[in-house]
Amino acid sequence: MKTNVSVIIPAAGTGSRLGAAMPKQFLPISGKPLLVHTCEQFLAIQEITTLVIVAHPEHVEQTKNIVLSHVPEQFHNKLFFTIGGERRQDSVPNSGRPRPRKLLKNSC
Repeated sequence: MKTNVSVIIPAAGTGSRLGAAMPKQFLPISGKPLLVHTCEQFLAIQEITTLVIVAHPEHVEQTKNIVLSHVPEQFHNKLFFTIGGERRQDSVPNSGRPRPRKLLKNSC
């Protein structure tokens, strides 16, 4: 039996706790934004069929552009972007996706 797993990545932070000039998910690590590294790790797992990236309202387009420009096109059909809530605990329910049977959460 094939297992379908959906992953929700809360990436709607502003970086205020980090004190960085940009949100943590956009900080470059080894030449790529942290969020891209996170996406790549999950997309390497065959059972993951849906990756929902929850972005800050002011950063949705930037998030989409960064992820889509770094992730190979063969995975684009697995990617969904949505707007996060005011707080992290609001962002995951706001992801707008049906509740999958198995849910993995990752914070970047």
